[in-house]
Amino acid sequence: RGMLVAEELRGGAEAAGGGEEKWMGEEERPGGEESIEKWMEEIGKLDEEWARLEDEWKKLESIKDLSVEQEEAEKRAPEAEKKAGELAEEDLKVLKSNPKLLKNIGFTDKLRFLKFPRASSVIQLMDGKKSVGEIAEELNIDKKSIIDLMKELKKRGYIQ
Repeated sequence: RGMLVAEELRGGAEAAGGGEEKWMGEEERPGGEESIEKWMEEIGKLDEEWARLEDEWKKLESIKDLSVEQEEAEKRAPEAEKKAGELAEEDLKVLKSNPKLLKNIGFTDKLRFLKFPRASSVIQLMDGKKSVGEIAEELNIDKKSIIDLMKELKKRGYIQ
């Protein structure tokens, strides 16, 4: 601390020594070497405590990150299930529908529908009497691909 101690404050030092000032050095501090060792030991303990707290903090942050990710996943799960349910419902509606062509398919659209397996056979069987599911069973076509074809036909305005 380097505290300035005047002999005047010690009680009449002027008479004894003439007003000299002394700086309290390390050797005059109480406890000297022992005090430094105590402080160093205390600093070592604090460093260990700091390292431990940093480790705990990292663990808590990773747990927080995981919990945030889990919460987001839990929020997305019902939405995904709901969306999947809607898609399944929509697909069932398509399979139960009885499609009938509203207009003739143009040349470019015929080319576009070539990407669907056996699209021409499916289109020939669409008479408004058979359901899409029945057509798929009759032609032994995957239901997913025939549903995609029906959605494309509906999008282009060829069926309702």
